Amino acid sequence: NIIPVLCKEYSKGHQRFFIHSLSSISDGETFISSDELMLNMWHLERPDSHFCLIDDLPEQDDMVEVNRIITSAKADPELCYRFLYTTSVNEVNICDLRARCMQNRPQLILQSAIKASNMSPEVSRELQCITDADFALDGYRVVTRSFSSVRMWDLRYPSRPNKTISVHENNPALFTELCNNGCLVDDFRVAVNRDATGVVTGSYDDYFACYDLVSDRKKWLQARHSHDVLPAETPRMNEIGRKVLHVDWHNHRDIVTVASSHSVYVFENKVEKSGGRPAEVKGYAFA
Repeated sequence: NIIPVLCKEYSKGHQRFFIHSLSSISDGETFISSDELMLNMWHLERPDSHFCLIDDLPEQDDMVEVNRIITSAKADPELCYRFLYTTSVNEVNICDLRARCMQNRPQLILQSAIKASNMSPEVSRELQCITDADFALDGYRVVTRSFSSVRMWDLRYPSRPNKTISVHENNPALFTELCNNGCLVDDFRVAVNRDATGVVTGSYDDYFACYDLVSDRKKWLQARHSHDVLPAETPRMNEIGRKVLHVDWHNHRDIVTVASSHSVYVFENKVEKSGGRPAEVKGYAFA
């Protein structure tokens, strides 16, 4: 049996808002944490102190003035001096710890308008939110997720994304309904595989999608037990309370992990030994 024991508690770094992101830095000694307005760096052996990298709290403590929040943060898996954070105003900020201590001015900003034709101003504003981003292990590609799409960026050519994949098709009536229900701010996560040839992200009705970026193919799968699988091949947006928000991709194998409701599901792409042809995707659930 595995019995978890509390070793250290890192407190006093986030007093106003809940922490939404934790990411270990590749030096093996430090990590970053983020809430909506602050991003801190910690040392594993010094739980009683932290260094504030970003502090967007308003001076007069007037939250009405806040028009941008941090939505996610992630450290580069290979370079210990680099990390990124995304915001609600369509920004992916790439930061370099070698350039300066405070990171309110990032080294690079990835930004490209998200099309929201025939939408109300409120819906258009919500669709601009970047909910997550992930580094590929090759050191120069980044994948991002907004409500409606997934984008692949090349940091060597940062003026625009080199690939955009639709997740939720443009539907003004549906998006307006989802906005009224508060769903357009759901923090869908995204993960990319080691060589940036595959991406996984979630949706509603307990569906999630795996994208093959080489062949431009998309496969929808369901994070459900076998007795509860829906007949539809794609999400119908009928059960917006059931959604796959959290996903991850194994660093070295074609294994993805997704979370829905009270269960974690692990899916592995099995390959037949004879001929090397891909077999069906196997799924395992852990309640």
